[in-house]
Order: sequence, then C-alpha cells, then structure tokens
Amino acid sequence: LPRDRWAYFIFMCLGIGSLLPWNAFVTAVDYYQHFYPQYHPDRVIPVLYMTLNVIVTGLLVKFGSSIELNTRILFGFTGYTVSMLG
Repeated sequence: LPRDRWAYFIFMCLGIGSLLPWNAFVTAVDYYQHFYPQYHPDRVIPVLYMTLNVIVTGLLVKFGSSIELNTRILFGFTGYTVSMLG
C-alpha cells in the first residue's frame, strides 16, 4: 500500500478501537439500568469513558514518543487488568 493508504488504515483502526467500547456501553444500558436503578448509565458511563479517552489520547500524542514502547504496553495492560478486577 502507498504511504497515504497506510494513514487511512491507521485512522480507521483508531476509529474502530474508540467506537467498539462505546457501542458496548450503549448496548449494555438496559443491563446497567436494571442493576443500578439510582444512576443514569446512559448518561454517566459514556461521559466518563469519552473524558478518559480524550485525556489519555492527548497525553499519548503529547508525550508518547518520549516514553519507551515496552513501558507504554506494560502500563496499558496493567491499567486494563486493574479495570477488569475493579
């Protein structure tokens, strides 16, 4: 693929990676509404997810090249593991 086609492919993967969890939250609204009736999961969860997504993406754009790749991968997997256990 030409170089500009790779850019389109990479942005497509970034979009899919951002929207797939978003769709999982939107689809599971009825589940969360059943178990947490005092909250409004259709308003709370997407706001929290998108806020954290924008902050982390901004930090990676700003400081990503100064952090070693192994450290970024380890931090990502650790954060994922902690969030799944919590």
